[in-house]
Amino acid sequence: DPSEDPSEDPSEDPSPLTNALADRLGTAALGADGSPIVSAKTGVVNEPVTLNARHDLSHVAAKLGAWGDCPRAFRKPRVGAKSDWSAAYVQTLSLAEQVYVLCVRCDEFVAPNSLASKTVLIDGRVFDECDQADKYGLDHYKRASLSHAAAVADAMNKKYKSVAVVEEDSTTPRNGGEVFDAPLSDVDAFALKKALAAEDWSFARLGWRQYTLEIAPTSQCPPQCSCLMRGEKLCFVAGSGCDLRSSDSYIISHRYFRWMLDQLIQGGTVDYDVLPRAPGTLLALPILSAQKTLDIPVEHQAAVSELFMNRCLVGDVPDFSREVRAEALAMDELRQFDADAAAVAGTASVFGAGAAEAQREAVERALRPEERARALSYAAEEEPSE
Repeated sequence: DPSEDPSEDPSEDPSPLTNALADRLGTAALGADGSPIVSAKTGVVNEPVTLNARHDLSHVAAKLGAWGDCPRAFRKPRVGAKSDWSAAYVQTLSLAEQVYVLCVRCDEFVAPNSLASKTVLIDGRVFDECDQADKYGLDHYKRASLSHAAAVADAMNKKYKSVAVVEEDSTTPRNGGEVFDAPLSDVDAFALKKALAAEDWSFARLGWRQYTLEIAPTSQCPPQCSCLMRGEKLCFVAGSGCDLRSSDSYIISHRYFRWMLDQLIQGGTVDYDVLPRAPGTLLALPILSAQKTLDIPVEHQAAVSELFMNRCLVGDVPDFSREVRAEALAMDELRQFDADAAAVAGTASVFGAGAAEAQREAVERALRPEERARALSYAAEEEPSE
């Protein structure tokens, strides 16, 4: 029932162990004072420290990344049409500086044209050889988790701000009410960019399954899974411990590179021991990615996402319409400035030939804070009076 209080304590939860991670491998994210970060606070920097790490993480990252012991595991993908990824999913992935695709059948994977320049494949078979996975008897889950560690290690080495990690069987569920080829609306895109520009999040999960609701659909939302609306298609789980399974697609902040690497090289399974422990998780609503090869049908994975949305969302959807109008006004004004300057100087306009998204990115890079402030004042003046 969507009207049920998502913060209510589920006293008859048939699977209480799914709400507690204490017995699992791995450790909580710790703050600078050494105590666990129980809950991320909106607008407050969320960055754990790795106290008493068992390994020199910088050394580990240097060995695991593309500049390390197994460079041939990292390679560029084939490029072309990607018919099983929605336009909104591709647009979301484009906000990361790099997209790592973890694959075994790497020759079969095709990256969409718009992500070609930032997509890198990590070949699991080659990486297993370098890591001597057979010699040490690593199971599928440990092998897969070390591929995630390789992606995070490479991102650490290259000092990226955020990267996406995607498994090769990632696909977008085809929801009946959604237009598969439609990009995010201007407001949804603004909400997502605003959330990713903040410093209070750890992971943005684009594919996920809340395990309690998956195995017991009649149960209440676990209290630690209460998800505050950050946009119409985005919410924020402040605390740690919400048992969100699947590691098929996520964006990770640089603030959590070292913490995640530390967890994974200790033997943690990525979606069981590691991701659920991170406080400050953004969730795509509904999921943008599901796993094609999982023993749970894609449709069921999407249904669990819908059930979570009915039970666990709290708060009102923020209204970003004013900010979106302000950006549009500022961009229009900058476009005119650019055209005038190009005409005078006889140079090419940054708004010349090229994809609309590339043009928009050029404008956003050029848009100075004072231009944004002026546009906001314009927007305020245009607000209809009550």
